Amino acid sequence: MVLPATAAPPQQSISTSRQFIVYGTDVPVRGAICDLAERTKRELLSFLGQRDTWATPIVITPRYPQANLPELPTLNVYLGQTGFGLKLQLDLVIERAVNPPEIRRELLRALLLEMMYRRDPQLSPGATYVSPPGWLLEGIPSEPSQ
Repeated sequence: MVLPATAAPPQQSISTSRQFIVYGTDVPVRGAICDLAERTKRELLSFLGQRDTWATPIVITPRYPQANLPELPTLNVYLGQTGFGLKLQLDLVIERAVNPPEIRRELLRALLLEMMYRRDPQLSPGATYVSPPGWLLEGIPSEPSQ
């Protein structure tokens, strides 16, 4: 008797606030991304004088460069509508050219999108979403390193 093969569930790490779900096989990379995401969120909330009242988790999928997919964007924030509400996803390709400030910028973009649309999660599919402008992302200071 042959049993059907089942795929192993994808490996994931969940950040301390539980807002960031990072998928991938490399545990140290997942941990570093969770740490950077939480630090970025803490800096943003401190800058805005806001409390942490997130409603939509942010899925982060780090990948290594693939020879068969050279056109993959290095960093991409995707906001879409599912049958259950908003879906926020940050795809990033881990390579030498990507640095933490670039990843932080896209994390800020995802966090601001979540804040902007958290009160209206049932926008119609195909609706156009407005992304935070670059000047806003650049104007949010980071905490001094300790």
